[in-house]
Amino acid sequence: MNVLYRYFIAIGIILTFTFIASQRAVAGNFITQTDSVKKIALPKVPVKLPKVKAPKAPKVKAPQLPAKKTDSIKIKPPGLLKKLSQDLIKALQFRKRAQAKEKIRVIKLVDSLVIQNPEMAKATDLNQLKQQLTDSAKMRYNELVIKLLALQKEVSVLADTSADSVKNQQTINTLVAKVVPMLKSVENDQTVNLSRQKRIQVIRGLFGQPATKKDTAKINDTLSLIYRLRLKHKKPVWGYVSYQNQDNGVNYNYEILSGALFYTYQLDPYSGYIKDLGNSHTSAVMKQVLPGKSAIHLSFFYDGINISSFLTNKYSQATFNASVLKQLQTNQVNWANIFFANIPVAQQQNFTTFIRNLYKFCKNNNPAFQLSITLPGLGNNTAYSLKDLDPYVSAFVLDFSKSYTGKAGPIAPLYGYRNNNIQSAIAKFANTGILPAKFMLCLPYQGIQYTFSKPGAAAASPVYIPYKTIRSKFNNAFYNLDSTVAFATQTSKTGAIDTVWFDDENTLAKKYDYIFLSGLGGVVVRNLEDGDGYGELWDALTDKFMDFDTVRIKTINNSLHPLKLTFWQNVQKYYYLFNKPCDTTFNAPMQKMLGISVKNNRPVFKKTVKEAMDALHIVNLVLAVILIVGIIVLIYYIRMEGEWWPWKKPLTGFLIVIVHLFILTGFMSLYLMDSIPWFGASNKDGCINMPFHDLMGIIIFGLVTGMLIMRFLIFPFIKKEDIP
Repeated sequence: MNVLYRYFIAIGIILTFTFIASQRAVAGNFITQTDSVKKIALPKVPVKLPKVKAPKAPKVKAPQLPAKKTDSIKIKPPGLLKKLSQDLIKALQFRKRAQAKEKIRVIKLVDSLVIQNPEMAKATDLNQLKQQLTDSAKMRYNELVIKLLALQKEVSVLADTSADSVKNQQTINTLVAKVVPMLKSVENDQTVNLSRQKRIQVIRGLFGQPATKKDTAKINDTLSLIYRLRLKHKKPVWGYVSYQNQDNGVNYNYEILSGALFYTYQLDPYSGYIKDLGNSHTSAVMKQVLPGKSAIHLSFFYDGINISSFLTNKYSQATFNASVLKQLQTNQVNWANIFFANIPVAQQQNFTTFIRNLYKFCKNNNPAFQLSITLPGLGNNTAYSLKDLDPYVSAFVLDFSKSYTGKAGPIAPLYGYRNNNIQSAIAKFANTGILPAKFMLCLPYQGIQYTFSKPGAAAASPVYIPYKTIRSKFNNAFYNLDSTVAFATQTSKTGAIDTVWFDDENTLAKKYDYIFLSGLGGVVVRNLEDGDGYGELWDALTDKFMDFDTVRIKTINNSLHPLKLTFWQNVQKYYYLFNKPCDTTFNAPMQKMLGISVKNNRPVFKKTVKEAMDALHIVNLVLAVILIVGIIVLIYYIRMEGEWWPWKKPLTGFLIVIVHLFILTGFMSLYLMDSIPWFGASNKDGCINMPFHDLMGIIIFGLVTGMLIMRFLIFPFIKKEDIP
């Protein structure tokens, strides 16, 4: 948010200039008035010098003398503007970590862009200031807006105000009218950025998610949708992986990539053989990116000056074609990328013939073969007859990673720089009649640095440096809105000035938008390792090229699919079946607990009864098996070791418990059977609505009563009859 600070520094400086000019105007009026006093008063009055009292001189009141109305000013610009300037300066607060030299740099920047034209700053200048300072400072926008609007209202213009004051007033009003909407737009930008970050977080949550994960969304009271979220690419996203790569790609987000180009196979133009420059780093990346990616390219390149020797030698081309096919088959890849630099215009036809022969040879041996060609986006690209190449090429990669202008400036500006920009180049390619979707825009993760020995001196030869190096070397970045590029400067101890032009997440986002606006096929990043360790570059790709859609699995009836219950809620649900055996639906409290909104929930009730019966049948079966095995073990050891077997009593007690559980679960199964209306649950006539625990109480009471009668009445009576 440094931009806004500099804006208001600019406003403060403009107000200061206005204040000084006003002071000079008032001072001029005052001098004129005092001069007239001298001309009128002093010559007409004879006075002896010794008797003149100095204190009486100030009694002459200059305002009482006649003066022109046009020379009088009824407002007080010096005091008012000074106060407002001080208020604005107080409102401009740099962050705590900002240094003194940053203030000086900001003031110089404002001076160069605004003060050079003190009457009115250009709209582009104001936009540039806003863009440059937004990322490095924070301001309280509402307070600043109030102060600016107050500034616009408090300085009034009266009928007799001087022309200069009117002009200054208009300048201030115009400047305020431009700055206030910018402040409000910054607030809107913050809202958009917040929404963008939330969307990126949702997409991040889908990275690595298994395809089997499902979610449920409630459509209405009766229906719900079972679905899963799936990531998809709005347009293809490819990335170059160079043999110069020195990292293993551990920080790459392979979910974002839909393809990759491995820049590792160098051509020998004389023999046609290929040299594999790949290393352990590129191999590690290939292992990570290969699974699930269909657009994996092996890039065959030559960046020397002897390409003509190859394009005029049919034997070398035949060797190359065979080598390409072998590498594709070895790596199980279908795409080949041809990246030949410095092709002379005279070799245009030979290059077309070479591409045609390569395509036919590989296509005959692999029907899935596809070919892409990388060609310079700017500079000399007349060596390529795109119309003739179109039938054999699936994608043209327009490389904007090099500068061809020979002048200090950015590599890939979106606009400006005398038509040496992306927009002009794409328009030229589109006029060839080839579908825009066949063109892939290749943008660099590197910048170009020029060194100036002193201000105004010619630049030394440029140096290409990776984005990660730029971030570690240069502290502050600025933006050129006219060309949509970032730049940074740094002065060495010797006084030399290093200036680097590059793309960061903000400028890349603008160029990604242009890809969609112009209907291009997608984006290619060169090289992935140049931005390693900086997640904001991946976030920009995620935001622009990744999306998610809903895969509909099925629609379900809520009445048949109650909510997922806890253990205790399941106990309550099954207890309901044994407590109200004649009910055929759940009552209102149970409906609420189960999440069932349909009153006629008989299907759910029947499903619950079936689940309970199935569970009881399984328990009965297990208890029966345990009981049979226990009895067999008991009989076996009694016969083998006699009545003195030490485990006889424990095992007998255990089997007694199993018998009781078996009887209990058996009764419970019978209780839920609909075919027995007079015992337990049933939807038929004659159902006795007796809870299971009441029924078991009656049965247990009867058993206990019978046992007592047998013990104390029947057995003694029988024993008495048996006595002789």
